[in-house]
Amino acid sequence: MKCICVGAGEKPNHNIVKETGDLLIAVDGGLNYLEGQTVDMVVGDFDSLGYEPKVGEVVKLEVKKDYTDMWVACQKGYESGYREFWLYGATGGRFDHTLANVQLASNLAKKDCKAVLKGNGYDVFVVNSQVTFDDMVGRGVSVFAADRAVIDLDGFEYAARDLTVTNDFPIGVSNRIIEERAVVKIRQGVAVIVVNFA
Repeated sequence: MKCICVGAGEKPNHNIVKETGDLLIAVDGGLNYLEGQTVDMVVGDFDSLGYEPKVGEVVKLEVKKDYTDMWVACQKGYESGYREFWLYGATGGRFDHTLANVQLASNLAKKDCKAVLKGNGYDVFVVNSQVTFDDMVGRGVSVFAADRAVIDLDGFEYAARDLTVTNDFPIGVSNRIIEERAVVKIRQGVAVIVVNFA
């Protein structure tokens, strides 16, 4: 079961599939990307949507606040018991919002959650444990740190053991999967893993 939050960033170019047990939250203008879907909750100050919707549970926020609409949506999912988060419409558009969503995902990872920002042509995993990639030979993968992380890389062109990655030097950029199973294991800290599909 996962919490799916759909924001008003770049419009997803692939289907958003809600499975049994998933929680689907539209985040303000992200509701426009969910036509025909059953939305469980809508969260936002509705500045980008332009009106207060009448679908699902509506959580109306103040325009002036210290947190983003996506932050509140994820907190609602966390409070409901979800520990896996898929964020659509959380990249592209304004870079500051993309960066804010990576920070949000890092906060979730520190709570032992798994967060994935689903971009158009790439996924961004923000985790504190391990990510396994099967049948993805040739895919480009870059590994960054939210602050500082110690990682192992197996099945990659540039394999590593106990590699220290910091947020001020891009040592993990532009790696490539070369085996049928590749694993990024985070021994310490939180890693930001970008997988390119294009």
